[in-house]
Amino acid sequence: MDEDGYPTEETLEKIRTWAGTPADAFTYIESLWIYPEYFRKGKRRTRDWKGGPLQRTYEISTGGWSGHESIIGAMEENFMLWAISWENVRRGGHYTFRVAESA
Repeated sequence: MDEDGYPTEETLEKIRTWAGTPADAFTYIESLWIYPEYFRKGKRRTRDWKGGPLQRTYEISTGGWSGHESIIGAMEENFMLWAISWENVRRGGHYTFRVAESA
């Protein structure tokens, strides 16, 4: 992050080329979010039955801040991260992701 709190090109490139687990990527991305109230985490089962795998859910809003938009853009450019975790997006910069708890 630069002196004004915006993600640097190096920060964005780290997200674009993330080689670790998706869970670790979201931990890193959370550390970059300047409005923590717009980065909410939860847990849920993928099925209604008791033995379904547990997943971490992330409800992330950009808050209209261009730094957050840049981070989301870098996430989209990481095909595997996006394909594995993206669930939906709503107008206004509201994103939902799911990541396996063990991932």
